[in-house]
Amino acid sequence: MKNRKITRARVRGVTIDGPTSKDLDDAIWVSKREKGYLVTVSVADVSSAFRMRRGIDLAALSKGFTRYYAEGNKPMLPRFLSEGMLSLFQGKPRNVVTVEIPLDENLNVGEPQISLRILVSEAKLSYGIVDHLIKEGTESELKSMLVLARDISEGLLAKRRGGGALAIYDIFSGWKTSEEGNLRKVIPEERHIANIIVQEMMILANIAVAQFMVSKDIPVLFRNHTAKTSAPARSQLISDFERSVRDPVNFNIETLQSRVLMVLNRATYGPVLEGHFGLNLPAYLHFTSPIRRYPDLVVHRQLLAVLSGVSLPYDVEKLQEIASSINVIEREIKERREKSFKEKDHGQTKKIIARDIFVSLNPDDMHKVIKRSIDSGEMGEALSEELCIRADKGMLAPRDAFFLLFEATQSSVAWVGIKKRVFEWLEKHPENSVTVINIAQQAGRVLALDFTFQPIGPDHNRSFQGKGTVSWKDGSLVKAEASGSTKKQAQQKATVELIRLMLISAGVPLSQPKINIGDAASIVSETRKQEEASPAMKDENYVSALQEWLMARRLPLPEYRMSQSGPSHIPEITYTVVLSIGGTSCVTGEGKGPNKKVAKQLAAKSIWTEVTKLAAIPK
Repeated sequence: MKNRKITRARVRGVTIDGPTSKDLDDAIWVSKREKGYLVTVSVADVSSAFRMRRGIDLAALSKGFTRYYAEGNKPMLPRFLSEGMLSLFQGKPRNVVTVEIPLDENLNVGEPQISLRILVSEAKLSYGIVDHLIKEGTESELKSMLVLARDISEGLLAKRRGGGALAIYDIFSGWKTSEEGNLRKVIPEERHIANIIVQEMMILANIAVAQFMVSKDIPVLFRNHTAKTSAPARSQLISDFERSVRDPVNFNIETLQSRVLMVLNRATYGPVLEGHFGLNLPAYLHFTSPIRRYPDLVVHRQLLAVLSGVSLPYDVEKLQEIASSINVIEREIKERREKSFKEKDHGQTKKIIARDIFVSLNPDDMHKVIKRSIDSGEMGEALSEELCIRADKGMLAPRDAFFLLFEATQSSVAWVGIKKRVFEWLEKHPENSVTVINIAQQAGRVLALDFTFQPIGPDHNRSFQGKGTVSWKDGSLVKAEASGSTKKQAQQKATVELIRLMLISAGVPLSQPKINIGDAASIVSETRKQEEASPAMKDENYVSALQEWLMARRLPLPEYRMSQSGPSHIPEITYTVVLSIGGTSCVTGEGKGPNKKVAKQLAAKSIWTEVTKLAAIPK
């Protein structure tokens, strides 16, 4: 069916892209009105350039997106279109779809107007040039427009964040969030106010088109983003983001990134409206990049049909078919990119480790080395010495302490020694303990954390007793208390004791705690549980020590058998250990505790003395 003839009026706009970009598919212009502002976003009219379900269209669908690489790109559309006939070059007339969005003085959105226009771009600007013009450019209409665009965009970003969106773009700290709320490092090329201008204008236009399509009940490809039921409150995520950006070393960003990925689903395309969690919107779609994203092209075709008064090219069934294909393509692209980044990062870290010189490493590189060493289970002598030196000099970061204390599961002498040194550092620097346990909570090692404080003594000589309770991953509770001259000091000292107990229950041979593991359902049995959960392991890890003692004498290793009794919320774990020599049961023992690690340590302890006294065993 032929479109009815449409007369296109001229519209003003400039493009803002990377300095070498050729596929320019959007332009902006902003102006001051009597009461507020008018934001104009014009996007290349790609849907009119070639026919559906033919060669170019089918090839574009199979690619899904333009891929960008360090040395160029692989375009979704042929270059004669994407970097030629459709690109919004300066001084060249181009057909566009224009969204005009009125804003009042408080940046509240009025009724948008969507129309088919002709754009002759007035300037091809790069992000760096825009920043220069705003800060140092001579007075001109263009500079005034860009300054206004900056002010509006910064206000829109703050308004979105205040409205519950997971929205951060901090040029100074170098962190930003994606539409889905994933925290990312801002690369140098993106550290411009112009990046915020483009981001906010594009999101604003996408929202306007989504609302337009929903209001007219037009089937379209929405950009959906949902959270899992385990996701924390939106306010908590926003607070965590802000704390991480302010102090990325002490409030570990990598751990937060991993947690966010676990509680938020991947964003997908689909014809069924599900809302967008990251943006905190009931409806959202992608409209502003039809040269580079096939879903945007589909939206344009549906929208153009509405504006032209012709039949819709897609029904819901066809949209679902396209969405299913595009979602698979997008997931594969992201997985390949993530794998490539990880391999590159691991390769660089392996080279650092291979040099075996760590004294000059900056905190970020040292952190990568620590993580890589934990993953591989290898702890070289040079790295061990450097970690001990940094611990002794108070040069460890809380994120490093967390990984070494809680993520390293190795039980060799070297690793256990490092854990003990790191904990000694924490005892000397208790101000880092709260950050360490907060990181543990982010990583899911701790399910809940609570502190209460009791004032002690008269007002003129007041101190505080801090009581900390941690709900650990296995459901048990760890409780500790300590006093301090202030609540903050009491909390820090109590947290050190909590971490001590958590490490002991994980098999780390630290000095005995003042109070041990309990659980919510128990009051009268606190003393019994303390005894069970606290084997006398001041100097030895019994499981590891027993294994090393037997291996040194080339003897068989013991066999451990586990059983569980009691209710699920207060389980009692029993380990039976059997050491056989020459086919004959030589020594047996048993250990009981609130979790597997404690029970196994107690089982090994139960036979330690007898085994090491066996005169018949050769040394």
